[in-house]
Amino acid sequence: MRSESDRRRRAGGRLARLVLWGLLLAGVAARGALAQAPPPVPADADFDVVEVDLEGQLFNRVLPFDVPFILTGTVPSGARTLEVRCWVLPRERGKRRGDPAVLTDEALKAKPEGDCWPGGALKWRNTIDPQAANPRFRLMVPRLDAENYYQFKFSFEKTVTPEEAQAFSQQVKGIVDATLWGDPNATADLPLSGDLTVDEIQALRGKLIEALKQVTGADRITQPGTIFSEDTSFEAVRDQFNRLLRPARNLQGQLSATAEEYEDEIANLNPLLASLRSNPDLQRFAAALASRAAADPSAQDHANEVAAALAVGDAPVLRRSDRTSAGALAGFAQRSAAYYSEASAKMSKLRDLLAGKLVGDGGSPQSFVQPLVASGQIPSDALARLVALSQPTQPVGTADRALKRVGEDLLADRLARLLAGRAAAVAAIAEAYRTQVEGMTIISGSTTGSFATQSRNYISADTGIACAPELSDCTTYAGTNIYFRPINKAAPLNQFGGFFQTLDRRVSVTLGLTVQGIGDGKTRVDLFNQQSLLLGLGARLTNSVRMTAGGLVFKELDPNPLANDESLTTTYFLSLSFDIDVVPTLQGIGSLFRTALPGN
Repeated sequence: MRSESDRRRRAGGRLARLVLWGLLLAGVAARGALAQAPPPVPADADFDVVEVDLEGQLFNRVLPFDVPFILTGTVPSGARTLEVRCWVLPRERGKRRGDPAVLTDEALKAKPEGDCWPGGALKWRNTIDPQAANPRFRLMVPRLDAENYYQFKFSFEKTVTPEEAQAFSQQVKGIVDATLWGDPNATADLPLSGDLTVDEIQALRGKLIEALKQVTGADRITQPGTIFSEDTSFEAVRDQFNRLLRPARNLQGQLSATAEEYEDEIANLNPLLASLRSNPDLQRFAAALASRAAADPSAQDHANEVAAALAVGDAPVLRRSDRTSAGALAGFAQRSAAYYSEASAKMSKLRDLLAGKLVGDGGSPQSFVQPLVASGQIPSDALARLVALSQPTQPVGTADRALKRVGEDLLADRLARLLAGRAAAVAAIAEAYRTQVEGMTIISGSTTGSFATQSRNYISADTGIACAPELSDCTTYAGTNIYFRPINKAAPLNQFGGFFQTLDRRVSVTLGLTVQGIGDGKTRVDLFNQQSLLLGLGARLTNSVRMTAGGLVFKELDPNPLANDESLTTTYFLSLSFDIDVVPTLQGIGSLFRTALPGN
């Protein structure tokens, strides 16, 4: 006859099996319901939130995977919209698993809208106050795959501030100044004049666009009709450039003509100065005056004037290096000014001496010259030739006029005036573009790279009922599930496909311990005190409900009542379990387990 305890155990086992089958049916029904209707959209608080620092180009955490998440951060004041693009970073062959390849600019341009999710960029609009200080954005980002690296680009629409426009105008000055003048490596004919060529227009436009992007942090310019917009035709850009830049180019034409005139003047002036330095009459006159000054100090000043004039060197030659830029030409003019001032003064004194101080009104020698003529140091005919040298068409007179004309007219007046006019024209161009870009709408962007999603295998804990048919017994257990790929339990399974399409997200290895012992003291005892080991392979029926099959490990007793031998043995089990995080909602079922299972 069966003992009372045996009957209670068997009754409890039958009741537990009924509960098990009920839970199985409930799990299947729940799975069917999930397959028929999409899960409800969770509240905003249920989403993972990732903070992004656009200035530092950093996220505050590893990115979640398999579920949408909230991306939030601050944008600069004045930002009206924000666009987020994302690219999956490939891994280069031979690199470690954690080392993604870096996307080149060409690769980014090949997929300008990104490739992380369909539909292009995610967009946020500032509907509160575009002028608010550091407004915050919130965007729902579609799910990303696990174990990947991603590159994000954040682009926001804003207007160019007055400070940015002013900084840009300073950049314009340098760019326009160099481009309008011409490339010293490309041509010797500098500065250039006339309308811009196609190459000059394209080069200048590209440089101005890059400068505006650099100053404002712009990714692209959306203002239509400007030279900065990609939609503006080349013909419109050319007309605008030529109209705005023509005054500076015309002044450059005059500068070029002035420079050529200077070179022509020097080509005649320097040989003339060389001929004066070697003129025998002037050399004899200088030697005679020096000799006379030793005996008569009153002649010393005249001796010095002649010697200084004969010591005047060649005028500065304008070289190609002096024409490579407006600054180089201005520097040449500044350096040359001292020479012409000094040389002109010396040559003027010599001319005055020769023209008015050698002979009197009657043609007789002046008092300081008479001793030189009387002694034969200066013959009468030589004295007449010296006086003739000062005439406007003679060497000293010609040199005096040439030094004044080149130093005062070409350099101090015309060249300086043209350079100043050109500088004013360039400044006007910069001011015109400052006015044009201030308040202009731009798209500002920055790229962040190599941000990873979580890559560790997901381990979950669950609890449930395990039944061993061969033992005619059921027991509760607590276990750990180890998946073969990263799993996000918050991600509904049905979004990835049907049951068999999602096996890699459902199947896991289960390792657990029974909560109640299964030993009967006669044929078997538990593996650890009153607990035995479960090892099995399970599959999630829903996000939180799992069915598992495997082996229950315990100790088998020797059937000989006189022996105390124990040996490890196993029997198969079937179980239905729930993730630990849903157990509090199943307290009623838990209390049923406690009353239904043997020993309770």
